[in-house]
Amino acid sequence: MRERMSLSSFHGGHSRFSGGTDEVREIAEAAASKNFVAFGFTEHFQTPPMAMSPDMALHDQLARFDQYVADVRAAQQAHPFVLLGAEVEYIRGAFDWTREHVSRWPFDYLVGSVHYMPTS
Repeated sequence: MRERMSLSSFHGGHSRFSGGTDEVREIAEAAASKNFVAFGFTEHFQTPPMAMSPDMALHDQLARFDQYVADVRAAQQAHPFVLLGAEVEYIRGAFDWTREHVSRWPFDYLVGSVHYMPTS
């Protein structure tokens, strides 16, 4: 008999809060059905305002994060393997802004990313 793998994901769970269509609860239930031992939600955090340009879609994420955090915390009640995370954008000169705003929520972890590079 083949031994079963332990599954985990720490950069996934993009729900309706940042581009996906599924609810947090639905994603957590799917992870449970696949026997995940750890599953982290990492919705995209607000892009710092000093980096805003018209093509940056995540300019109003902070308004959604209270509900996102509440939904993940509710999923954790049924599925203790669920973790609360966020994907934060690295923008030169925005560290203090990001640190201040991220501290509003009790994240289990953060994933750093670079999506936007200066063209000049």
